[in-house]
Amino acid sequence: NDYPNLAEFVTDHVMKPGYDYGEEFEYGLDLILSGLEEALAGQ
Repeated sequence: NDYPNLAEFVTDHVMKPGYDYGEEFEYGLDLILSGLEEALAGQ
């Protein structure tokens, strides 16, 4: 198993009060898209 603590980490993180999947997803997507935009602009 390459990530032995991943399931425990994810479970603990998601179960915290105030966790909002939508906010987390949007932040991650914005981060990825910004990186792609910068990479494409540098070509």
